[in-house]
Amino acid sequence: ERRIAEHALREGERQYKALVENVPGAVYQCLNDDAYSTIFISDTIEEFTGFSAQIMINEAMSIAAIIHPDDLPYVQETVDKAVSRKEPYLLNYRMQCKDGSYVWVEERGQGVWDETGELRFLQGVIFDVSERRRIEEERRKFDEQLAHSHKLESLGVLAGGIAHDFNNLLVAIIGHADLVLEETQPGTATYESVNAIVQASQRAANLTRQMLAYSGKGHFMVEPVNMAELVENLRP
Repeated sequence: ERRIAEHALREGERQYKALVENVPGAVYQCLNDDAYSTIFISDTIEEFTGFSAQIMINEAMSIAAIIHPDDLPYVQETVDKAVSRKEPYLLNYRMQCKDGSYVWVEERGQGVWDETGELRFLQGVIFDVSERRRIEEERRKFDEQLAHSHKLESLGVLAGGIAHDFNNLLVAIIGHADLVLEETQPGTATYESVNAIVQASQRAANLTRQMLAYSGKGHFMVEPVNMAELVENLRP
């Protein structure tokens, strides 16, 4: 009977170990103290942190020791709140690797109580989600770039509409001003004033052409510019 019991115990341990090692994450048991002192952790922890399970258990390396310092308060608060309600918890935080770098992990765990209602330990699974976080970050950046592109496209459509309407107004202004110039004696105050209107309208027409080019309804022209003349025309 003793040999049968020992065989059953070994078989149970073998099946449990096979089950734990086949989980795509680090299975753990730890105390609910400030350090989350490690009772058990599966060998999978070494795959994404570089720390072996033996080191963490035999050398009393706590789980809290490799949680990013900025994330530790959030982890402790979330676990304490879940344990007080006897509910499972879900965590996302950074865990330090043996080489000093950090990986993003997702932890799903819960408290384990005895028959008297006393909390014995915490148990759960820790998954490496660094690749998923990287993909999510790339998707977020892509969405931002797409939104920016749509914004620029909308601005282009708006600019094109404004430039088109404004250009129609300028055609009427320049046309009527030219008629006044033809009937006005050069050198008079009226002639100079109307001529100033024509020049200002022509500069405004250049701006509308730039807006049309920006909106995709026109094109930019690259040509030499006389800066002295340009500055002189900008003077009031």
